[in-house]
Amino acid sequence: MKKILIISYFFPPCNLTASQRVSSWAKHLSNSGYYPIVITRKWERNVESFKDCHYPTSESVNIEKHDNYEVHYTPYKANLRDRLHTQNKFRILKRFLSLFEIVFQNFSFSSSPLSNIYNYANRLIQEKQD
Repeated sequence: MKKILIISYFFPPCNLTASQRVSSWAKHLSNSGYYPIVITRKWERNVESFKDCHYPTSESVNIEKHDNYEVHYTPYKANLRDRLHTQNKFRILKRFLSLFEIVFQNFSFSSSPLSNIYNYANRLIQEKQD
């Protein structure tokens, strides 16, 4: 089977719609001759509200291998904006930090909270090419 890489912020055990979509791709792409490798963030809390998406996780990478796909759960490090989202104050500052993140991720991907997923995917690709 040909390996493909799927990078997604959302994947189960997160229960949002986007995670179910990616989970379906991972489970059923093997029917077409592909072996998906999903790289996502680690979910250590139940997602019951938008605020639950912003909590940091433990530092280790968890790898789950299934019959037709594998999932790499990477640690999530909350930036200042995400840490403020877990509180119900500083609304203006949170908006400014969101704007700052949107603008500066075009110049430096390290300003994005998704940079650790990207860096892990890049290392995984380099390892597989050697």
